[in-house]
Amino acid sequence: MGETCPLTSQTLCFHMRTIWLQNAFSDPCLFHTILFYASAQIDNISCGTNRNPITLYHHSQALNRINQRLSANGAIVDDNLVASIALLAMHASVANNAEAMKIHIRGLMTIVRSRGGLKNLGLAGSLVNMVYMAKIFSSILNTEEMLGLETASSCSPPAPLLQAIIRRVHLKSAEYENADQILSLFLEVYAAVPRLQDFITGKRSLCEWRDARRLTTGTRPSRRATSPELGNNDSVLWACELAVAIFWYLVDGTSALETETLDDMFLDLKLALNATDIVQWMSFSQEALIWICAVGAAISQSAFESWWFVMQGASMVMCTNLIHGSIFEESWFAFKWMRQLHRLRIVK
Repeated sequence: MGETCPLTSQTLCFHMRTIWLQNAFSDPCLFHTILFYASAQIDNISCGTNRNPITLYHHSQALNRINQRLSANGAIVDDNLVASIALLAMHASVANNAEAMKIHIRGLMTIVRSRGGLKNLGLAGSLVNMVYMAKIFSSILNTEEMLGLETASSCSPPAPLLQAIIRRVHLKSAEYENADQILSLFLEVYAAVPRLQDFITGKRSLCEWRDARRLTTGTRPSRRATSPELGNNDSVLWACELAVAIFWYLVDGTSALETETLDDMFLDLKLALNATDIVQWMSFSQEALIWICAVGAAISQSAFESWWFVMQGASMVMCTNLIHGSIFEESWFAFKWMRQLHRLRIVK
């Protein structure tokens, strides 16, 4: 999944390459933060154990300028300052530094509240998306208690993401031979979500869920063994089948959850994703990949495994925008919803 994906003008990638860079040329704080973030990523790619002097220089400059601006009398907290702190939080999460992430997230949330909430953040909506991305990443590092954010969506999560999958797959039904099968899988999941929502949020008891689960029995796709000859189209179908099968396995209350069975499905899901590439998902359904990655991250037994799925979906999230709502917000809803379903199934 190492291919490069195209950009549209409504994606975070596009905004960071245009609006953010334009602002950075007139704002030293954002300028040094962007250069630090970029240099640190180059260090990671080159597998260097120690950051180079350029990275250290821009990091110290960014921290100094952020602190100076925050400590100044009558400090003005503008979008560029929020963007700078958000980038530091993102770097800490990518570097898997939980302590640094907590510090930056605490500062970020304080500033967001001082601005009156997410609705008042600018940079063409990209700041809101960056905050949601930080929310997803920090949740993997178990710092989500820092992030009490309001939501702009009135739909029961994760309905908007599932709607987007169904809409996209339907449009592609004439081009892909497996589209109808995939569409059927997600239509059943979409129909089941409203029946489970009150249990996910705790409005109804787990005892009542037993009866509800009898009414939400979807198709359980058979799991296929991996094959070296498996083509891209088959791999996409296989990944969708496995993610949906995991959903129904968690929903099913007729038998006890077997960790070994779920682990096998989890490993198969990783294999299926490794057999696909990002261009394939871009041309078929970006949102389907995001759902699959949310499912994988939610049932992972370790932060490292969760991180693997988050990284598979991160580039897609940054290059995708939903017709309705924020792709970052909906990605967070899907991850949070599936993780809660997994937790409820474990305690049951």
